Amino acid sequence: MEPDDVAGAATQVSGTADRISAGHFEYQFSTLSGAFTGATNPMTDVAAGGDNRVQQSITNTAGAVTAFSELVISAKGTSEGLDDDNAAYIRNATPYPSVLPVDPDNEH
Repeated sequence: MEPDDVAGAATQVSGTADRISAGHFEYQFSTLSGAFTGATNPMTDVAAGGDNRVQQSITNTAGAVTAFSELVISAKGTSEGLDDDNAAYIRNATPYPSVLPVDPDNEH
């Protein structure tokens, strides 16, 4: 694992969450409310609810992407810690004794 690469990827994912959060639609459901003026049910409530649902979906998606980028950063920290611990464990290991192989039946 290359920590800098993982951090860069997490930053890109976080930037994607920001772009999603900033997103908006050019046309909204609320423009329908005036299209049915005089109808028995002019769609005002439905149209307003649609706008809220779309905005909530955008917010939820941005939040999920942000959470994923934070998960990547956390995994990076955990992996770095484990790498460091394992490297120290190997450095501190007692080396095997240096022994020449012995074959008593094949000595010259």
